[in-house]
Amino acid sequence: LRVLDTWQGWQPSGRDFRFGIDSLEVKTTQASSSIHKFNGLHQVEPVVLPDGEMERLSILSIGLSTSPTLGETLPQLVDDILATFSGSPSHEVLSSELLRRVALYGQSGTGYEHGAMRDWSVYRTSYVRTFSPRLFKLDDQAFALLTREMLSRTFEHPDDLSFTAHLPDQVSRFNPVPSWEVELQNMQNQNPHNES
Repeated sequence: LRVLDTWQGWQPSGRDFRFGIDSLEVKTTQASSSIHKFNGLHQVEPVVLPDGEMERLSILSIGLSTSPTLGETLPQLVDDILATFSGSPSHEVLSSELLRRVALYGQSGTGYEHGAMRDWSVYRTSYVRTFSPRLFKLDDQAFALLTREMLSRTFEHPDDLSFTAHLPDQVSRFNPVPSWEVELQNMQNQNPHNES
């Protein structure tokens, strides 16, 4: 189950993915650039982890649009993930746990029950990527976002803050990272206890 433990987004207030001290918030948009809504400052605010180390937080920006002929639906995506477990000796346990967590994911407790809902019309919409995913590292000094310290000089309460960030295609020379796939692999390799 360790491979599933990196995905924590199904839990309330959990990071989408955690690899040791590296954490990832995944944001999707139907805009043509990285424009994303954030519900709370905590989504862009690194925290001190239980072992005392500072979290390294990144945002993975993914652009999606609907397509009548191309792309993938949610049921197809879940099926693809389930297929990756087929060669594992514990595939039944992994599959069952994935489906349990997917069912718990969602607003107001309305998750996606794969077996019961896969043929619902709302889940028949296919999505394609509109731009190559961008992985932004938040520890970059050039990354300009509100901070809790800035808000302390105002009357706004940081825990109630919702905002939209318009992330530029290029924040600095190495941000977003040149290859998001390589960076994710590096996160896993640097935190081998997360691998299955």
